[in-house]
Amino acid sequence: MSKPAILIIAGIAAKATLSLSALVFTAVALTLGACGAEEPLVVEDGTVGAYACPNENGSLAVTLYGQNARTILWRGADLRCAGMPRPDGEGIRLRFSSADAEDSLAMVLGLDTPVVGAETGANVTLILEDSGRFFSSLKADNCRARVDHDAPTSETAPVRLLAGLAWCVSPLREVNGDGEITLGDIEFKGFVPWPVPEPEAS
Repeated sequence: MSKPAILIIAGIAAKATLSLSALVFTAVALTLGACGAEEPLVVEDGTVGAYACPNENGSLAVTLYGQNARTILWRGADLRCAGMPRPDGEGIRLRFSSADAEDSLAMVLGLDTPVVGAETGANVTLILEDSGRFFSSLKADNCRARVDHDAPTSETAPVRLLAGLAWCVSPLREVNGDGEITLGDIEFKGFVPWPVPEPEAS
């Protein structure tokens, strides 16, 4: 086989490998509910996890047991957050992380049908961004949530505040690993897009 033919075949193989890698990454991201196809609510800069909350009312409180045991209380200036609809239009996602660049932990809550006063299925994912490790309920029916508040932040702001409680009856399993993390109750206040009403014609 000639040298040019070998180079062409090698180039095709390299492109196929890159395409497969991109496909696998996209599939994992969509399964975990980490980012999805929608843009986050507000992007502060290009850094992973750097999302500016619309105001100081967002918060996340939860205790982790087992691996990476700790108590989280992020709120106000200590919190970075984002909200977005799921790509399939079924439910919403809330993403929380610390404003501290040294803290690599992020949590994503996926709520199936966020209706005030009603329980709904939930998908919970913990991401250790410095190591690329994921712990997730993987859409199993072991996490639930209850929304206690859902209202626009103002009459003109294009976001609404969503607050409530989520819980899991079994540990989150590590994706592509054998670790697990047990969660206490998750108290959350996050933001999701909310269309601004069009002004009525005079």
